[in-house]
Amino acid sequence: MPRIFLYICFTLLATHIQAQMRQHYLFSNITARNGLASNHVNSVVQDEKGYLWIGTLNGLQRYDGSRFLTFHHNPADNKTIPDNHINFLYIDRKNNLWLNFGSGKMGKFDTRKFIFRETKIIVEDENILTAERELKEDAEGNLFLLFHYFTLTTYKESSNEFSARHNLLPTPPGWKITGMHFNAQTKKYWMGFDSGLVVYNSATKHLNYRDHNIDKEPAIDAFTKLRGMYGLFTDSKQRLWFCTWPAKLGSLVHCFDNRQRLVLLPALSLDAAFNYYHEPRVFHEHQNGNVWLYGTGILGLFNEKTKTFQNSGIDLELKNTVLNDRIDCVFEDREHNLWVCTHNNGIYQFNPSGQLFKSFAHPNLLNNLSGNGGVLSFMEDPDKSFLYSAWGDGLFRCDTNYKYLPLKIKGLPERNDITAWDMCKRKDGKIWMGLQDGHLIIYDPALKSASQFQPPIFMNRTIRQVVEDQQGNMWLGTQSRGVFKWAPGIGGANLEAGFSHLSSVPKTLIEKLYVDHNGALWVCTIVDGVYKINTSNGAVIAHYTDKGPNGKRLLNKGVGDAFQYDDTTMIFAAGGLNILNTKTNSFQYLNIMDGLPYDIINAIERDEDGELWLSFIMGLCRVNLQKKTFSYFDRSDGIANDNFNLAASIRLSNGKILFGSGNDFTTLNPADFKIKSVPPDVQITGFTVNNRLLQTDSLLELKKIDLEYNDNSVMIFFASLSYLQKNKLTYFYKLEEIDKDWVKSANNMPADYSYLPPGNYTFYVKCQNADGVTCKNITRLSIAISTPFWKAWWFYILLSLGCIVLFYWFDRERMQRKAALQKMRSDIGHNLAEEVNMALQNINILSEMARIKADKEPQKSKEYIGQIHSKSNDMILALEDMLWSLSPDNDSMLKTVARMKEYIDELKNSHGVTIELTVDKKVAALELNMKLRHEAFLVFKEGIKNLVLCGTKHCEIQIGLSKNNLLFTMQFLHASCDMQQLHQLLHRYDLEKHLQSMGASIDVQVHKTNSILILHVPLN
Repeated sequence: MPRIFLYICFTLLATHIQAQMRQHYLFSNITARNGLASNHVNSVVQDEKGYLWIGTLNGLQRYDGSRFLTFHHNPADNKTIPDNHINFLYIDRKNNLWLNFGSGKMGKFDTRKFIFRETKIIVEDENILTAERELKEDAEGNLFLLFHYFTLTTYKESSNEFSARHNLLPTPPGWKITGMHFNAQTKKYWMGFDSGLVVYNSATKHLNYRDHNIDKEPAIDAFTKLRGMYGLFTDSKQRLWFCTWPAKLGSLVHCFDNRQRLVLLPALSLDAAFNYYHEPRVFHEHQNGNVWLYGTGILGLFNEKTKTFQNSGIDLELKNTVLNDRIDCVFEDREHNLWVCTHNNGIYQFNPSGQLFKSFAHPNLLNNLSGNGGVLSFMEDPDKSFLYSAWGDGLFRCDTNYKYLPLKIKGLPERNDITAWDMCKRKDGKIWMGLQDGHLIIYDPALKSASQFQPPIFMNRTIRQVVEDQQGNMWLGTQSRGVFKWAPGIGGANLEAGFSHLSSVPKTLIEKLYVDHNGALWVCTIVDGVYKINTSNGAVIAHYTDKGPNGKRLLNKGVGDAFQYDDTTMIFAAGGLNILNTKTNSFQYLNIMDGLPYDIINAIERDEDGELWLSFIMGLCRVNLQKKTFSYFDRSDGIANDNFNLAASIRLSNGKILFGSGNDFTTLNPADFKIKSVPPDVQITGFTVNNRLLQTDSLLELKKIDLEYNDNSVMIFFASLSYLQKNKLTYFYKLEEIDKDWVKSANNMPADYSYLPPGNYTFYVKCQNADGVTCKNITRLSIAISTPFWKAWWFYILLSLGCIVLFYWFDRERMQRKAALQKMRSDIGHNLAEEVNMALQNINILSEMARIKADKEPQKSKEYIGQIHSKSNDMILALEDMLWSLSPDNDSMLKTVARMKEYIDELKNSHGVTIELTVDKKVAALELNMKLRHEAFLVFKEGIKNLVLCGTKHCEIQIGLSKNNLLFTMQFLHASCDMQQLHQLLHRYDLEKHLQSMGASIDVQVHKTNSILILHVPLN
């Protein structure tokens, strides 16, 4: 009786445990945070190139796996989409992308030119356009737009319109369509109507429905009482699926097997699997043959054994799962990923057949509730089953298919809370388990019995590690007491007498014990590096810490794991991978800088091909030491819990590897990752010039992209358009003439080239998977940046010619100026010579006359002598003026004005007259040549001197500018002035000669009391 009771208890327990083993699908989620235009997504399709097109409540988007390109309605451009509310998308057999909008409009979007063309929809009532609708296509490419419970329309390409008058399919009179599906194998159109099921056979041209079943379709007879079928679908097994919604009964699922001609599901309710509000809407068959059903609050997988739909997406206890949301579309891409479109949570992606990891949760064996203890250790039994232990939840046994088996160990209860930190199988077949509080379990698989001990030497400290050396000694690492040795044979039958403490290792936490092929014991500590111990005498052979020169030390003093890779290579997990060559006693390192996802490694295992598998607190990584390639995996790859525990791993005899995590364990078969498939070729997905996006598809049709010289900052985006491998591919690119070698793209960042010099360039890009396999073809793009005209050869020739001409012109101008200056000086010298010669001649004549008259007419002789004096004085003054003008120090108008003032002061002192001079500031800044300044000064001097000689007592002089003339304005009182004499003086030959030389003129204005003398001197 007790045995029967225990068997019943175990059966119930096993049933509960197996209930925990249901396969869960892990989803990756894309939302507005990742670039979606809206979290409300209605549709997803994939074009022939591999781009995903996403219809949202806020526009249309193209997705390449890392980057979104968004299209919105622009009222100013009639070629943009007419509405941002995308109702559904569809790509037909001609690769046309159809868009249907919330407003009821519909049309085709050119995926290359990004232009929308609207299609007319003809219906009796325009209100029908916004009713529930869907687009269907048959094998001949005929397109059908049906409006549920209203009408069916067919597309006519020549008139670009949907209309019922183009319908190819007959329908029962008065019946309203509710759904439609074309079966390509049987060439039958399955249609649901408000009045029942309809089948049109294109081979027989017969329309079959209730009371008119010409072809005797068994499904029509089987469901003759059903009305309002929707979501019609036939799978590869020729099973017809559809839903109904009978009044007061809620939604029901129906299935008819056309091959066996029987009803598979007469009326399946989903209430048991989806115990909340739900609405089934659409069926989808995955490439692997699984049938999925989705709708509001539903993402269900059909279980062929139980003939029910299992909830595969609604699980609030798991992360990265589809929440209770409306799903309008589940799309399968060419890599067989499923894309789930929700109304509030964006898009979820998963691959039912591509999840290479399996995660298995466990219960708590004492209370049968879900366990939450971390899996700490594993050990394989001789019968190929394996044991594993979870913190506080117990010790479990599983078969090779990961189904739970009875523990069946005498001395250990089935319902237990055993927490085994480590397990070690000795050469004699017995398995030692290190437990909490210094407990030790020794399990004999041959006898199916176990004994438990608590040696006092451990002082109740946790035994974390247990290993056996080549001599049969057992080594045990503890939580805080260091390392202990158990020697067989010491103490006889008293097992506890065989323990001793290893004094050569400090009393600290031991994270890992490992015995290498040569028999040495490696002790990994939490704060003191790793020790290499001679197991014969316990002596320290070597001690490695984080101190010392590079190549002779560890990256970190805390060592989490140790592993022997080959006869001369030890690997330690300490701030990365520390690879020790035991012959040269030197280290090489691989860490985050080399491509390792994290530096803190929890466990290391090696597969049969020599590749390492590392666990972290956030995922797993496969490492090829020879190629130094890394492939990272986390929850997005199907790992339910990617928070893995320290030193919790095992490689089973069948090659599979197990890693323990926070509340479950994950298993993988390395052989599943060894598929040397060639990754897809890389596509150019974006091209910007000076941060301006160009139409990439149009550019790619060109043999060469021609850019202007100032369009020399380009950014090139690329992707493989693989959504299954997007995180497992490494991209390399180079721009010929710029990059000497391939450049590795970090995190799929675009290639950015700023300020490229003019020239011809070729851009290359390729990708490589984690196995080092490169894509078949290298993608290339030719770019030409034009040379600016000022850098062209012809421009340099013109510039050289221009410089020669300019130099010649400058030289000619210089020579002309030099000649003009020389002529000016010659003219001044000539004038001076004439004046001196004339003055000397006059003096000579006067002196001769004075000599003649000296005896007879002394008075007359004095007069001649006086004239000689006057002429000599005038000559001296003219000579002074000439020399003053020729001096470079006086080469400015400012100095000329100053000399004018000096001359006025002399007149005032010698003749007792009043002269006031006012000079415009602009005059002082004039730049006049020497001749003009000299002659203007002489004319001014003659003019003011003549006024004084004619008796003027008061004069006001203003020197200013008027247009292009220098004006000397002299205003004087003419009451005391001899105007007759003034007139004669102003018309003297020498004065007129000076005026004529300058092109100047004198204007005299006589008024009642005063007169004005104006001298005009042209500046040119």
